[in-house]
Amino acid sequence: MISKTIYHEYIATIVEGYAKFFLALTILALLNFSMPASAAILETDSNYRVEIITADGSPPALVSQLDDLQKTLTDRPTANSSEAGYVLYRFEQDRAYLQKTLQAEGYYKAVIQADYNEAKTTAHFSINPGVQYHFGDVRLTVTDKVTGRKTALNIPSSDLLQAKTGASAIASTVLEDVARIYGWVDEHNCLFKHEVHHEAVINNTKHRVDIAYELVADAEAVIGDITFKGNASVATNYLQRLLSIKKGDCFRREKLNDARLALQKTGLLAKAEPMLPVAPEANGEVPIVFDVTERAQRSVKAGASYSTDVGPGVSTGWEHRNLFGEGEKLATTLSIATLKQTLDAQFEKPFFLRDDQTLKLGSTLEQQNSDAFNSTSLNLSAGIERELDNHWLAGTGAKYGFSQIKDQDSTEDVALLSSPLFASQDKRDNVLNPQSGWTFRVDAAPFLDTIDYKTTFLKSKIGGTYYQALPIANKPVLALRAQTGSILGIATDAVPATERFFSGGGGSIRGYGYQLAGPLDAQNDPLGGRSFIETSVELRMQLTEEYGLVTFIDGGNAYDSALPDFAGGMRFGAGLGFRYYTSFGPLRADIAIPLDKLPDVDDPYQLYFSIGQAF
Repeated sequence: MISKTIYHEYIATIVEGYAKFFLALTILALLNFSMPASAAILETDSNYRVEIITADGSPPALVSQLDDLQKTLTDRPTANSSEAGYVLYRFEQDRAYLQKTLQAEGYYKAVIQADYNEAKTTAHFSINPGVQYHFGDVRLTVTDKVTGRKTALNIPSSDLLQAKTGASAIASTVLEDVARIYGWVDEHNCLFKHEVHHEAVINNTKHRVDIAYELVADAEAVIGDITFKGNASVATNYLQRLLSIKKGDCFRREKLNDARLALQKTGLLAKAEPMLPVAPEANGEVPIVFDVTERAQRSVKAGASYSTDVGPGVSTGWEHRNLFGEGEKLATTLSIATLKQTLDAQFEKPFFLRDDQTLKLGSTLEQQNSDAFNSTSLNLSAGIERELDNHWLAGTGAKYGFSQIKDQDSTEDVALLSSPLFASQDKRDNVLNPQSGWTFRVDAAPFLDTIDYKTTFLKSKIGGTYYQALPIANKPVLALRAQTGSILGIATDAVPATERFFSGGGGSIRGYGYQLAGPLDAQNDPLGGRSFIETSVELRMQLTEEYGLVTFIDGGNAYDSALPDFAGGMRFGAGLGFRYYTSFGPLRADIAIPLDKLPDVDDPYQLYFSIGQAF
């Protein structure tokens, strides 16, 4: 069990984050989100400035690069910069750095006139870059440390290299070639060890740089016995199944790195380092010992949310990530909010019947009290999920749920048996705060009411999200979301209220009350529908390491028809959000207004506070 000290530190971190969060909101409100342009510039060293001037006719790309360097050198924070000795030291360091930068771009005969103006505390650098050198002879040689090698080395051709005769002699090109040669040789050979060196010969007469790459190849090798040390509670056979390598495979260093990442991805290990011998054994095998350090396998979590339409909500949970020693996960969550209370338990068993398959069992007890209906439900589920290529995941299973539902007209008991199927793809770069990538998911489930066998229907949903950092200042992220759903084979009033589609609220169309963007009865209570559509566009701007702003517009509606017929139109909401970024995800505050406000139904605005991005 996690210690009380760690738990209290975790809670303290959340509390401190929220404190800073609301303090920043208050400050921004007082400032009315207005700030002079100069306030965006961080105060660094007021006693030292850099001015770089390039000669007329200098290449535009070099001029732009030096302009960026000028700002970097000026804004760089320093200590004791008011002391004259330190300022002169920094001046000399900047001159040397400029010289190296020019050489790295191929300007080996650049002339730098440097002067420090004490009155203006400014370092002046006048640069005449001169002629840019080009690559001359480029060759790759091999030094084979093995005599009488059984299998010929597979060596890359010159087409792989980016340093080509006549091209600009840029240092980064050579370093990239070194990495490219190393990776290519590792992928196409079975070498215990290999190295790639390079030598540059500068010819000042012909303004060229000759490059000689050298590949030093060691003995051939295959993977030998794979063992583990340091795993006290995680079963060895479970760790073995996580690895994509096995005894007899071609020995490649990149495969070892992939194996290490696969072990750490489980969340059960704080460290997993492969230990190798000095040389392969006589038979060419390389025994591998993974030195692992286990991490805490139990954890607790806590969360909080608030919105003006739903009210406050809190949640807490406990999780065990290695219940029986082979990565089995048991997670329990208790969520209490004004409109909904949920007690949930989920169990996962990896490597179920095959290595790419997971067994999932779940149970949920839920009570909901909304304007649309009141219900008490117990749901039991069992399913199998399988990992497919290219980040695809698919699954199927069975679910049985008993509910007592009271809506505007009646009270009914339903016992729904369903067989849900889904397929999804997740290519986000970060789950909590994505900067690029996308998600896609499609769900379908046939339903049968085991109390009233006449009640059968098919419920389906499809949706996705997309994220892209824009190539402008501060690289704001454009985030898009769209989803739609349909219920076929039944009239709307015959669909149990717990399975109808509702729109409106913080996770749906912001600016509208919970479930209020859709069909309403005479008392303006939501009825739900057999179809819906929702869209969102957000522009997320991270202003500093900790603070950010978001502008957004949401749109959609729920419809009485089986497919969206847009009879009720599309309802839109727009707003502004504030983000405070923490190590466990952003804290979120959004304010939204309904753009298609209904009299006596919609409030002038809605507020939402939660952890994590809206989607």
